[in-house]
Amino acid sequence: MSDLASLLTRAWNHRKALQLFSHTTFFRALHLAEHPGMTLDVVDQVGILSLYQSFSEQEEQEVFRTIQQVLPLDTLYLKRRPVEARHVSNTSRDWLSPEDPVWGPARPELIGLEQDVKYLFRPGSDLSVGLFADMRLARQWVREHAPEKVLNTFSYTCGFGLNAALGGSTTVKNVDASRKVLEWGQENYSLNGLTTDPLDFIYGDVQEWLKRFRKRQDPFDLVILDPPSFSRGKQGIWKAETHYGQLVQEALPLLSRGGMVLACCNHAGISMKDFKQQIRKDNPALKFHQSLPVAPDFPSQQESHLKITLWGQ
Repeated sequence: MSDLASLLTRAWNHRKALQLFSHTTFFRALHLAEHPGMTLDVVDQVGILSLYQSFSEQEEQEVFRTIQQVLPLDTLYLKRRPVEARHVSNTSRDWLSPEDPVWGPARPELIGLEQDVKYLFRPGSDLSVGLFADMRLARQWVREHAPEKVLNTFSYTCGFGLNAALGGSTTVKNVDASRKVLEWGQENYSLNGLTTDPLDFIYGDVQEWLKRFRKRQDPFDLVILDPPSFSRGKQGIWKAETHYGQLVQEALPLLSRGGMVLACCNHAGISMKDFKQQIRKDNPALKFHQSLPVAPDFPSQQESHLKITLWGQ
């Protein structure tokens, strides 16, 4: 058995020991901490392989064959994620994220489970396939502690908002700068038997909408902040390492009495210590409550890229 085959087998058996498979069919089967050049996510019996290093065509084919021989998957999709992936032109998208699988029948859409919650995945559509598995326990926390009113910003496909609604929140507003992912979020709601109100899926710049909500003086019990590490918008370039504290500051006036902020950041260049210090610097009256763990199928020998923190007044 090759080194990669042995590694895949050990990693798969480790996930089985975590007992993810009965109520969760979306998980990370191989993490960068286990192999520095690749990750493997699984949705049902479909694998999504991400390559973070340059491999020759022959090396890629060998990886594809090994996965097919070792793991109980029906289909494998490929994502190439070089450091410069976010900067490449749209003409390279087909190379970064091929629409068709490298082997197995095409599954352009499929439904995966996370703790019995249903999500729609599109493994061949883009680099992001519909959900981020490392946030599983944070979504669980939102579902278990769902307050009456929730504002979910940078919502992507509305995973946090969906869990708040399933947990009993009566008002959930999802805000994102992409109409496509908001429509995707509505499909996730429908999959779980929830009715959708178009007014709860808000298209536009998050910071602009924070201003609008402040003017309305209609507070929320939980504000969820999960921005990208880097973005360009109407207000210029936004970087998590320098602007996150200000973002929290803009959200604070929206909190109800006793309300909380769930502040998330996935940036390898920011330590948990620095992340908390930045938030405290711009928001001295805000109190840190706790950090939430990354999902256990993301093993790491060092501090996680992902920071998930809860704050209150």
